[in-house]
Amino acid sequence: MVKKLTIILWLLCPLLSLCQEHIDLFSTHYKLVPTANNKKTKNLTERSFIVNALLPIQRENGDAFITGFSLEQATISFDNDSTNFEESYLPTRLQLGYQFSLRNNSSLMLLALPKISSNWKNIDEKHFQLGIYALYSFKPNPDWKVKLGGYYNSELFGPFFVPLISADYYGFENWLFYGTIPVNYNIMYLAGEKWRFGFRYQGLVNTIYNDTQFQNTYWERKPQEALGVIEYYLQPNMVLRGMAGHTVLRSIDLYGQNQGVDARVSAIGIGDNRESLLSAKDAPVFQLSFIYRYNKR
Repeated sequence: MVKKLTIILWLLCPLLSLCQEHIDLFSTHYKLVPTANNKKTKNLTERSFIVNALLPIQRENGDAFITGFSLEQATISFDNDSTNFEESYLPTRLQLGYQFSLRNNSSLMLLALPKISSNWKNIDEKHFQLGIYALYSFKPNPDWKVKLGGYYNSELFGPFFVPLISADYYGFENWLFYGTIPVNYNIMYLAGEKWRFGFRYQGLVNTIYNDTQFQNTYWERKPQEALGVIEYYLQPNMVLRGMAGHTVLRSIDLYGQNQGVDARVSAIGIGDNRESLLSAKDAPVFQLSFIYRYNKR
């Protein structure tokens, strides 16, 4: 049963913090993004503490039910000429779905991703979002794994679509290339049993409903980040990971609830005539993680 469970986990997708040569069953992350001053805000800082967990349920035919959750405590603070602001939000997402095992080492996964994205005060329909995720995976040869799919979410600015593509390669002895563009991609070098070094890109647009002194507004976060990575294996299944780098064309903006777009496809907004009430751009990024991991190798 344990072997079957790890096989199913290996086939799952990186949007759920899973990679192809290992599976992160449980992880915690602390992230800090300090921001320089600009015209509308001073010292805007993002701090996040994130917990991810997964529990797939295997069926006898090789299919699997997929369950899990992601919980974030996101704190945004800044000051300007008239306001000192600090608020913590609790974006919480469930992961509910099914994976079909197909012929020739291929699979199809379908997920529903219901989410409450707010500070959990005075909850109503504006706090809820619904995501849908589909991914088809196949292996053209033992060294390559290809994945194609898409992601949709009912963000507060309007419909949000992301086409997903991945080409993971494991043909080099000490190098790993894996991820799902544009959610994340990783290039890692294996330096012995305990150390790994590499590069990671990560980013995905998301929104949080804001019900504070800025009534009827929402935050839009676009954290496009380029990061250097160091991983140290405390034990074969316990990993301490540090990442540091900088955002690339990143922004965090505060918009009125009535400001939206016709649709957004990945980073491209269609019919986007919004004017932000507050805005911050690129900044350094620091992240420290503890991960419980199953290693396929």
